[in-house]
Amino acid sequence: MKKIILFSIIILLPIISCSNNNNKNEEYLELGYESIVSGDYNAALNYFNQALEIDPQSVEAYNNRGVVLGIMGDYSSALADFNRSIQIDPDNAEAYKSRGITKLYLEQKGAGCKDLNQAARMGYPNGFDLVNEFCAK
Repeated sequence: MKKIILFSIIILLPIISCSNNNNKNEEYLELGYESIVSGDYNAALNYFNQALEIDPQSVEAYNNRGVVLGIMGDYSSALADFNRSIQIDPDNAEAYKSRGITKLYLEQKGAGCKDLNQAARMGYPNGFDLVNEFCAK
């Protein structure tokens, strides 16, 4: 339980709510985000899956679905989503941070710290704090 709470705090805090427009994909992203906030992770997963059906290149949907999968303890699937997000947008510091945290949960400390360092170098807010907290030892 402690691992899930920590994962939730570290990963969820920076998620930014989607803009509210008439685009169905954006609607699914917004509903998914609201479901995360309310703790309905199965609904969130469903909404992000629907968003990805509409736009298979949606970095935001992959990032958010990865967050949900991580909260649910499916770190391997979360890692795959963060990898896909980075493949689509290699300049996404958020995805590097999330992938780094996920790798730490998968006991891949070296690779996780490398991603956290990358996120910090890319300007992720408090990125170096995460590096110091999880990688200093």
